[in-house]
Amino acid sequence: MRLVFAAVIGGSIFACANLKKDEGKPTVCIHSTTITTKTPTCGGSNASQRIATYCTDESSKDACKNLSVDCKSTTLTIYDDTIITYEDKKCDTSGYTLTCPGNSNYKVSDTQFCP
Repeated sequence: MRLVFAAVIGGSIFACANLKKDEGKPTVCIHSTTITTKTPTCGGSNASQRIATYCTDESSKDACKNLSVDCKSTTLTIYDDTIITYEDKKCDTSGYTLTCPGNSNYKVSDTQFCP
């Protein structure tokens, strides 16, 4: 009986250790932010649209945040962030090697894509 109890306790500790290990996998968050500028005339039609793509290294998948909520959306500019995540990756091994001048957390392949 004691042997069975010890096996159950040991198995529980092992399962918890594996769960914690999975939670801490480094994650790459690839952001694609669509920035739409509208004209003040013509009923607010789209004047221009560009897409900024950038990468952030995070501690886990849950740490990926929609960064466009920090942008100043107005009636003339709208930001929409789409996120793709990859576990066990880093930005600098995923083609995003340059650092955005305005925010060192953002890595890009070309600084024209800095948000």
